Amino acid sequence: MVMDFSIVSVKTSLLDNAIIVTFSKDIDPDSVSPDNIYVMNHDSRASVPFDIEVDEDFVKITSKLGFEPNTDYTILIQPGICDLVGTELSDPLMRQVHFGGDITNTVKVVEPIDFEIVHEIALKWEEYDKKGKLIPSKDVKDAFEVQIAHENAFYNVVCSTTTVAGDMNVSLKEPIEEGQYYFRVRARQGEQFGRWSNVGTFIFKKQEEKPVPEPTPAPSQEEEPAKEEPQPERTDSGITIIDFAANKGVLEKPSFPLTTEVGDTNFQFVFDEPVDISDMKIQIRRSDV
Repeated sequence: MVMDFSIVSVKTSLLDNAIIVTFSKDIDPDSVSPDNIYVMNHDSRASVPFDIEVDEDFVKITSKLGFEPNTDYTILIQPGICDLVGTELSDPLMRQVHFGGDITNTVKVVEPIDFEIVHEIALKWEEYDKKGKLIPSKDVKDAFEVQIAHENAFYNVVCSTTTVAGDMNVSLKEPIEEGQYYFRVRARQGEQFGRWSNVGTFIFKKQEEKPVPEPTPAPSQEEEPAKEEPQPERTDSGITIIDFAANKGVLEKPSFPLTTEVGDTNFQFVFDEPVDISDMKIQIRRSDV
């Protein structure tokens, strides 16, 4: 008996954000495309954009927007899908599927406010019960899933993270490029999810790094030129005489006889060149004599 190529089951997974369609035989991946599969919200009739993954005998349809819990969807599969030997699915399928969820609380994003320019990504939100009453942060038991994307349809999610239970904010350290971003949050309990929050948006700009000022050098203290020691003048005889005993330094105009202060009794004569003193006579005479 030859088995017909047909659809065996259609299941939903909120955790995987997917509708999984199982066939009776392995599928030709090239025969599956958005041209023969259609998904829409059952109540609003809004079309749902999705990605397709084919693996042997099943097709996984993942929503780009995220399937909402406690919501019905309609899936339409048209002829055109074939098995590996070319047998085509003969009958179309239209089925209503349901994504369940026990979490009825809703979430509202609070910070950043829309279009706020931020230099650090710090997100904050609030949780409300099914009656719309704000749940105090100390009473929050849920964990939360956070998504950040380049567009409000969340086709390209650049960051996705889950907080620990009770946390109502998150700071992201992952480096991202400057630009406008959108974010949303939903409550999570294990494999159960609540509805996505309203979508917030912010503009991220990197903090400009202020140049570190170079230390101001201390005012340069110009070194005073070394004072030249007065050079002793030479006498006509080529002899330089310095009065050390009187502690007066070099005599500006040395001459004979040498005049000193009262009380001085010792004299020292220094010559600026070798001198033969064997035949030299120096006479010292008091000026008052």
